Amino acid sequence: LHAAWQPAPAPHGERQFARLKLRIVEAKELRSADSDGSSDPYVRAHLGGSSWQTAVRRSTLSPRWDDEQTFDVPRSDALLHLVLWDWDQLGRHDYLGELLLPFAALRAAGPSDSWYPLASHDSATLPARGSLRIKTEVVDADDARDVFAGAGGSSSVFVRRESRATQDV
Repeated sequence: LHAAWQPAPAPHGERQFARLKLRIVEAKELRSADSDGSSDPYVRAHLGGSSWQTAVRRSTLSPRWDDEQTFDVPRSDALLHLVLWDWDQLGRHDYLGELLLPFAALRAAGPSDSWYPLASHDSATLPARGSLRIKTEVVDADDARDVFAGAGGSSSVFVRRESRATQDV
């Protein structure tokens, strides 16, 4: 039996209740995905129906981005999903690993500068390797707008357990 955490459906017309400032700082010890022994990594971030990605860093296993984005967070049980990819000029980009972080845990931690080990989804051909450093800060939180307060809140890091990660290029 395969179980997965899913947030409850949101009510129609829901407004944001917080904002998350996310800075993708750097990664280290990534898996080589290219024939020259390096990778061309980038990070794609997903939160509350919004997506954003960092710039591609060429020929490195320890990229530094220092790229920042602010996301509107629609509800307290939202998940921040970070997926690392190796950019390829031809064909599909190669999967390098991912993180799932509950927004409730990020909020409870306060402003944070942390390293997280990368995980692999079940159908990954090669296991994830390396760690990702991110900085997070929750701003403009308004609990009165959060109809899901207390639902799904957790301080754990979730590992994605689906058949495969998706790639939008």
